[in-house]
Amino acid sequence: MYKLEPNDIQGMLSEAARVLTQPKDREIMRRLVSFTRVSTSAEWDRKLIAAMLAKAGKMHESELVINDIESRWERADAWCSAAKAVFEIDDKAQATEMLHVAVMEGIRAQSEGTDQDAQSAAAVLADVAELYAQQNDFAQAEKVAAEITHHVRRERALERVRELRGDTGEAEPEEDSSKSPAKEEQSAQ
Repeated sequence: MYKLEPNDIQGMLSEAARVLTQPKDREIMRRLVSFTRVSTSAEWDRKLIAAMLAKAGKMHESELVINDIESRWERADAWCSAAKAVFEIDDKAQATEMLHVAVMEGIRAQSEGTDQDAQSAAAVLADVAELYAQQNDFAQAEKVAAEITHHVRRERALERVRELRGDTGEAEPEEDSSKSPAKEEQSAQ
C-alpha cells in the first residue's frame, strides 16, 4: 500500500485550506500545514487531518489519509470524526457512508486486535451509535450499539441512544380524557 509522504499531506492541506471559509477551520488548517513541515509523520494527527479534508469536501484525500493509519480501531475513529465533520457541512449521504465504514472497521477491530484494541473499538462504536442517534437514525444507532462486544459499553451506548430518542424508561402519564382538546373547546363556549 502507498504511504503518504509529507509533501503529499502538505499539498492536500494547503488545497483544502483554500476551500474552507470559517476562520476557526482556516486557523486549524494553517496550524496543521505548519506542524507537518516541522514534525515527523509519526507525530501527525491523521484523524484531525482526515476530518478537516472531509470538511473541505476533499473526500478522496480524506480517505487516503485514513487508510494510511495502521491500527484498525484508529481508522474507525478517523472515519467517525470525518463523518462528524461532513455532517457539519450537511452532506448526510456522504457522512452516512463514512459511518458505515467506521462500523465495519470497528467491528473487525473488536475481534482482530488486542484486548486494548477491542476496548478502543467498542468506544468508537459507541460514538458512532451516538452520532447515528443525533441524526435521528435510532434503528441504525441501536444496531451499531448491539455490535459492541464489551457488555458495559454496549449497555451504556444503548442507554445513550434511548436518552437521545427521549425514552426515559418511565411510563408516560395517562392523558386525562376530560382534558382533550375537543372537550376544552366545548367548555370554553
